[in-house]
Amino acid sequence: MIKNKLITPLCNDNEVAIILACNNNYIPYVISTILSIQNCSNANNQYDIIILHQDVTPKSKQLAYRILGHRENFSVRFFNVKDIVSQYNLTNYVGRISIEGYYRILIPHILNGYKRAIYIDCDIIVVEDIMQLSKVNLDGYILGACQDLAWCMEIINCLQFTQDFLEKLNITSIYKKFNSGVLLFNLENLNKYISYEILLEDAVNNNYYFGDEDILNKYYSDKTLILHPSFNVWHDSFGIFPVLKYAPKKMYDAYMEARKKPKVVHYIGYSKPWNYPNTDMAYYYWDTIRDTELYELSLKSQIVNIPMTYSKKVLKDCYNLLN
Repeated sequence: MIKNKLITPLCNDNEVAIILACNNNYIPYVISTILSIQNCSNANNQYDIIILHQDVTPKSKQLAYRILGHRENFSVRFFNVKDIVSQYNLTNYVGRISIEGYYRILIPHILNGYKRAIYIDCDIIVVEDIMQLSKVNLDGYILGACQDLAWCMEIINCLQFTQDFLEKLNITSIYKKFNSGVLLFNLENLNKYISYEILLEDAVNNNYYFGDEDILNKYYSDKTLILHPSFNVWHDSFGIFPVLKYAPKKMYDAYMEARKKPKVVHYIGYSKPWNYPNTDMAYYYWDTIRDTELYELSLKSQIVNIPMTYSKKVLKDCYNLLN
């Protein structure tokens, strides 16, 4: 149990924690996410931001504090979870699933004194005040999350793989599967969360394709409120646009409407804007980091990735020619 390492609010009137998770290599992108939160923040709200990690260096922390600066209603803290997660052999997922993703499983168990917690991935740009999410009514639920668009297609529902997948997760419908990139935790119902030990042991002993996201869906899908898609708008990755037409019309229309005015933009998949500046909706990222040290760091990242990016483009062009 984590009794002597609980995270508590910095001020008495703060009831919401904002959680991110990363390793040292991802610090620039965590900073960009927090910058986006700052850019659309409200002076009347408190932003208690906690970054879960195992290996973030003092130099990286200094970079974060230097770029983010000081604001009266903003706090950024780093919380090392190594003592907790090092007990579990999650390394078999490295390459496909980031170990850092499992940190979100700990959230209800490492916070004390909060009513809500917002978790967001660090490949995200926040476009409207993130505290809007904390106001969502979660009565009767312990989580809030957006539907996983990739699974909500009738053509996918016909596949045997899909049926086997849903059965493994005890999910009765593809429309109940949610994406874990943006989560709202109802911490007023702590007794309804299953211990992190059980969840992480399950992850170690069973090969879940989507790792921590599968774990959360398996145990909490029936206790999760599906949020408006504007809280987790995917950019066009994995060629999602062509297959969206197979989604129910109501869902398709809601997603397309959310794209016009997103609250949160999520760069899922491999085509991150810092490596692919022309990727869909990349301008949200570049507008956020402009005039900061991150801009130069992102340009350097592109230079390093030019050979890999070009090779992928050649392969894609060849594939298109053959088809």
